Amino acid sequence: MAEYDRLFNARWEQWLDESYGQCLLAKPPVRKVVGQALIHYDGARYRLGPRVVAPNHVHVVVTPLEEYKLSIISQNWKSYTAHVINRLVQHKGAFWEKESFDHVVRSSAESERIASYIQNHKVG
Repeated sequence: MAEYDRLFNARWEQWLDESYGQCLLAKPPVRKVVGQALIHYDGARYRLGPRVVAPNHVHVVVTPLEEYKLSIISQNWKSYTAHVINRLVQHKGAFWEKESFDHVVRSSAESERIASYIQNHKVG
């Protein structure tokens, strides 16, 4: 938990929650594309936990199943959703940031804290 707090302090989380940028994820049709992509392979390639699609970022707890890698799962989500969303909003180019912030959950207390954080940031 101390490592998480060091890397993702309150100021960083506040910045994420302030919705800088275009905030396309605030639009229900765009948010729906992301939500459906997240659940598509739940149970087949990964176990999906708590998640929220905020106006400018996504939080998701996911456990890859044995032969799948988180990096591939994440890349598939980003690639598919970027293609569909760009077509939906008639935009070209990158949609997602190249970097993502992964965090390995190592205890039930940490898992509960993250789930609580996600629940408190649910969007309409």
